[in-house]
Amino acid sequence: MKTARVEEYTALLTKLNGVLANTIDQLQHEATLLENMLAKSRKSFSSSISKATTL
Repeated sequence: MKTARVEEYTALLTKLNGVLANTIDQLQHEATLLENMLAKSRKSFSSSISKATTL
């Protein structure tokens, strides 16, 4: 009985570990996309400021 429960819990923990790993991967991907968007926005903002100060 206890062995079956241990195996069941082990299977659940293994599945949960996979779900968490996928979630972390997705969050890292989203973070990279956001960092790239922020870098582009900063570059665009900097360019706009540069143009405005040379007018």
